[in-house]
Amino acid sequence: MATTVGSGSYQYELNESWARLPTGWAWGQVSAVATDSQDRVYAFQRKDPPVVVFDRDGNYLTSWGHSAIKDPHGIAIVDDLVVYAAALLSPLAPIAQCEPAAA
Repeated sequence: MATTVGSGSYQYELNESWARLPTGWAWGQVSAVATDSQDRVYAFQRKDPPVVVFDRDGNYLTSWGHSAIKDPHGIAIVDDLVVYAAALLSPLAPIAQCEPAAA
């Protein structure tokens, strides 16, 4: 039986196998998720690597931020160019400039 979360117009079906991590990897605690206009999904987790990126179908694309962030808390993408990430005891700061993918 599928698990549905949310309420009203915002109900979603849980799909625990959507994101496909590289062989041998396991998730840490995911504190936040963001998406860009190209439907890439950025998972911000509390282990290295803190940022793991997937395409819209859950295929692993890349990861980054090894040893750069302690206690990840929030993530946002602005104008598809800058990824802002925050740790609990650190101010919000841009941690990466992303090059838009070719159309």
